[in-house]
Amino acid sequence: VRTKYSYEFVALPGITSPDALKGKSVAANREGSSSDRRTRLILEKIGLVPDKDVKFAYKGGSDKRIAALLKGEVHAAVINDEEIEKHRKQIANYPRVIDVAKLWPDYQARVMATSGQMLRDHPETVKAFLKVMIKTFQFIKANTREMAYFSKLVEKTAGKPPEEELSDHSYLAGRLPDDGGVNLKGLQVVVDEEKVMGNLPKEYAMEKALR
Repeated sequence: VRTKYSYEFVALPGITSPDALKGKSVAANREGSSSDRRTRLILEKIGLVPDKDVKFAYKGGSDKRIAALLKGEVHAAVINDEEIEKHRKQIANYPRVIDVAKLWPDYQARVMATSGQMLRDHPETVKAFLKVMIKTFQFIKANTREMAYFSKLVEKTAGKPPEEELSDHSYLAGRLPDDGGVNLKGLQVVVDEEKVMGNLPKEYAMEKALR
């Protein structure tokens, strides 16, 4: 459901350029994970050789990676939107040495998916779900100043513990499609990447995944 790249490349204060990452360590989830592959692609795009110019430290999900960064255990990490927002004040002075959004101006970060059987057997349920999601997207995009209230509703409904700080969701405004649709250029980028990494056959066409 996000038509923009939803991660940021965050480094320790003092690291002000991509070249400064040489000889440093970068955190990923685990070997072979999406964050591991994504980080390697980012480094390759800026001319650095993974495992040679930059060492990898496997720390777990975005929450654990940002904790490792704040403790100084690693020099940089790719962090998702939610953790960026949650720790916005703590990492205000942590430079984004790589503008990932410029590397991938078109990207399909997340999608809504269901099975063919669900579409066949319960089409009205699928339509109702999609309508609610699209209305939610439109609400978020049109009411960024009221997102704190919206987040409280989410927090109450989800039963989140009060001590767990919840983002106000306003950061999503620029990442959500008005109609809930897929960014086709962005999805093609993802498919091409997966082919390069050997996760999809070369003859795979993205239309196979779309309905």
